[in-house]
Amino acid sequence: MKTTLVFVLAVVLGWGIAATAQLKGSWCTNVAINPQTPAVTSFSSTLIVDFDVGGWVFGSKSSLTLSGWSTQQFTAGGLLGGLRVGSDLVFNPATASLTRWTVNGSLALGGLTITSLFLQGPAGSGWTFGGAGAAGDLTADASIFLNMDAAGALVRQTDSCLCWDGMRIHLCFPFCCIEQVCSTVNFDASGFTGVQFCVAGIPVPSIEWLLLSACVDFVVGPDEGKSISLTPSLKMPAGCFTLYTSIISAPGAGSLSITGLSIYGFGLNCTLGGVVFTDATSLSPSKNSAVTGDAAYWEKMRFSSVTDSCCGGAFNFDVTVWFSQTSSQLFDFGKTSIALSYGFGENLTVTTGAIITTLGVVEWDIGFCLYW
Repeated sequence: MKTTLVFVLAVVLGWGIAATAQLKGSWCTNVAINPQTPAVTSFSSTLIVDFDVGGWVFGSKSSLTLSGWSTQQFTAGGLLGGLRVGSDLVFNPATASLTRWTVNGSLALGGLTITSLFLQGPAGSGWTFGGAGAAGDLTADASIFLNMDAAGALVRQTDSCLCWDGMRIHLCFPFCCIEQVCSTVNFDASGFTGVQFCVAGIPVPSIEWLLLSACVDFVVGPDEGKSISLTPSLKMPAGCFTLYTSIISAPGAGSLSITGLSIYGFGLNCTLGGVVFTDATSLSPSKNSAVTGDAAYWEKMRFSSVTDSCCGGAFNFDVTVWFSQTSSQLFDFGKTSIALSYGFGENLTVTTGAIITTLGVVEWDIGFCLYW
């Protein structure tokens, strides 16, 4: 019964969309195969439909995977006078259950913007109310949380009470010779918990490449007290060559001690005849992920380009070669990923790609996207 209800909602929305002239959307499908098994390793198909009626935009997003119809999402957004409203409703069709429903609103009154957010989960709900504005050099925003936390998650997953869970006030203003000081005042369900003052980008005399950030915290509660923290950072010049660095520091007795500079990688980025070349090399296995994006590989070379195809669309290619310190292949070859897309006009794009490792081709995918 629940599955039928979700399906009927999708069909009704589809009929409404079909009856309108201002229709746009896309249908993208991709299949990945492991040629060595052989077996289909992944499948995804996403249908997005949006239509505009009287200044309101209504949307539907249906997603399918190997396991079936995985997600159904309905969205709406528009203006009610001066109030901007948005809604996002997500179902799990497999269980015919609600995943989440969010409704947000914002109202501009002169220099003040008032906002609200409602979240309905599978078994609980919560609210966040806020406001933001500016007066001269002062900027301020505040949020009140009712059965929600600052990250937007429900505090009590199975409760729909308007339970007070805190408030946060954020202020930024100039002070003396400091261009901007930012302060955050926090309250939780029990009351005032503390206030923090922070300054970023403090230059160090005679060391142009070194910056400091400073924070002063006043905490109320079990850890009551005052603390001061200094965090050093590097100001690197912009260019095609990148150094991956970190400052080695340790807090001393009432001071900050900078004991060294660690260079754990470098990179290069340039354009050669319409082809963008990037290279990233890690000098430490523990930093591979930060430099190349994958902890298993110490170097990554990438070639990418976007050009016009013969048929009025775009031709894109992206080839990335990864190198591993544990590889016994030539030059420590680890794997290659290839992605190609070819556009036929503005309405059809065909895609394909492959992943090649020391074992050979372990994944081949093919797909398409239709746009209207």
